[in-house]
Amino acid sequence: MKSFRSTGLFAVLVLGFAGYVYFFEYVQEEKDKKVKEAAKLILSWEESDFSSIEINKKTAGRILLSKEGENWLIKSPVQDLAHQSAVKKIISTLKVEKPELVIENSQNLKEFGLEKPQGVMSVESKVGEKVQVSFGTVKSYDGDPYILKDTEKDVFLASKELAGVLEKNVSELRDKRVFREKFDDLSKVNFINSSFSLTRSSRKWNLDGVDYPVSQAEMDSFISDLKELSVIEYVVEKATEKDKRKYKLSEKSRKIELWFGEKRVDLNLSKKGEEFFANTNQREIIGRVESRLVDQLKKNTGDFKDKRYPFLFSVVIEAIIEDVAAKQSLLS
Repeated sequence: MKSFRSTGLFAVLVLGFAGYVYFFEYVQEEKDKKVKEAAKLILSWEESDFSSIEINKKTAGRILLSKEGENWLIKSPVQDLAHQSAVKKIISTLKVEKPELVIENSQNLKEFGLEKPQGVMSVESKVGEKVQVSFGTVKSYDGDPYILKDTEKDVFLASKELAGVLEKNVSELRDKRVFREKFDDLSKVNFINSSFSLTRSSRKWNLDGVDYPVSQAEMDSFISDLKELSVIEYVVEKATEKDKRKYKLSEKSRKIELWFGEKRVDLNLSKKGEEFFANTNQREIIGRVESRLVDQLKKNTGDFKDKRYPFLFSVVIEAIIEDVAAKQSLLS
């Protein structure tokens, strides 16, 4: 009996020792490992911690991004909504970047092109913490950039992905959607040139003044094209009437009136030479857009009518009249 108690006590001691070793050796070792790995990162923030990103390249100027609420905005050189996915990609690149130390406290920054950097990227967190990265004009044999972090003189070798952030231009970071509205709120579409309109009632679209069923699938496709309508290039930031005449966005342009609840958005589309342009009454910009999408927005009543129903001669005549009217525009 005494021997059994001794054996049990010994087993408890062994298990206790094993637990001690596991916790203070293995667990602590894993914690230390994570701390060391985090120390290698250029910064150790969560995506939600970022509040501003500034990219300043000598040859391209300054781009300032700022987060307001849930959205990233461009504050300079223009003021506009940023392309949210593009900004998140920059943040993802920063979060995983682990630069490799080349030399501590370098006394010859010129050797790495860091005496006069080609550009600087600065990021700031919500609590005011700042990180600055300077990019050298010289690259390694493999084409990787040399960088400095903050005001230190330790030279690091970074990834090409990080260098790519410095090459971003404002066009890449800008939201190019023509429409920023929520299409779930779209309640009415009025084709000014073709003189017909559609209204949504209880999720179902109807042709105003026409007793003929609408193809809901065709309407969904049209709305999808509207969502996809994007600017290839912004040609005018603050359009005047003179600018609109220059790009033929005046009385002869194709006009589509969209109602999002009580908010009216007028879309103007034009063709100048072989290029197509667009603007709306909600924004002062004029942008060049894809001809493919503009062509898909040319519609008459016949395009929206549900072809599963019996043929009506009056419908064909009506569609022909609308096409003739539409051809008066510069897009025809």
